[in-house]
This record gives sequence, structure tokens and C-alpha cells, in this order.
Amino acid sequence: SKIATKQIENLRNTDFASLPGSGNFADSDLSQLPQGTATRTITDYQPPSTEIKDVLITVAWVENDAPKQVQMETLIYKNGL
Repeated sequence: SKIATKQIENLRNTDFASLPGSGNFADSDLSQLPQGTATRTITDYQPPSTEIKDVLITVAWVENDAPKQVQMETLIYKNGL
């Protein structure tokens, strides 16, 4: 959850208009997870409103031949918290 928490904090500290789109993101801690991947999904919260974004962070890896994942979700408002 460290990777997901760090990504959410980075996004909260990013200007709302500059929030990145959905997709994979890099993190140095991913190298510690076997087959680790990290993705963010950013969508408008309750469209048509564009002033709140729903952010879902997913970190996935394989442990003992079994897929594992951690997800964290938050809302980011245009004018801050």
C-alpha cells in the first residue's frame, strides 16, 4: 500500500488542471514486487461534473504463483479538500 499511498499523495499535490490521465505509472518500489505493476484510473466523479475526480490506484504482483493486488480509491476536488 506504500506505492498506492505515495501516488495518491503525489496526485493531491498536483494542480487539478494538470492531473495526468489514466494508465501505468512508475515507482522505484515496484522492483521489490515480483512482476509488479501499478496503474491509476482517473475519471470524473458523478458526470457531468468535472470538478471532482475519482482516483483508483491498483498495485498488482505475483506471490507464490498467485496474483495479488492492493487498491486504494480517493476523490480529488478542484478547489482542494
